[in-house]
Amino acid sequence: MDEEDAAGMLQSASMVGVLVNNIKKVVKDHRVDDVSIFMNDVGVLFGENCATKANHKGREALITLFKFLEASGWLKAEWDFGDEQIIVRVYDCFESRGVKSDGVNCDFVAGLLKACTKLFLELNTVYCQEMKCITRGDDHCEFVIMSK
Repeated sequence: MDEEDAAGMLQSASMVGVLVNNIKKVVKDHRVDDVSIFMNDVGVLFGENCATKANHKGREALITLFKFLEASGWLKAEWDFGDEQIIVRVYDCFESRGVKSDGVNCDFVAGLLKACTKLFLELNTVYCQEMKCITRGDDHCEFVIMSK
């Protein structure tokens, strides 16, 4: 990949972040009761779409999808698979670029993680909660994923 391709990919990722944050603003302006739930649902739908188009299942397929998102400039994810939960640390998240907040902000990414984890790992019910967020000053966003 040459410098022009890399710059184009970063610009595209930046624009996705702007798009997501603009959607949040419009939804909030239209007084949707809970923007977080709305954006989480959008992330779930996007994740389901990605996962159902994949040819493989399992951890490696899940990690491969997120390596593609990293190569596209969306985010960088580190995965810790435990017996009871999965911890995902996200660096340079497109959803938190240029945003300051007192709380967590990455509802779209949480929905994406939830759907992809559920479908790639073939789990019944998945919960995903953001525990840390770049928008409130943490050095990365961190998500805890659990299944019941």
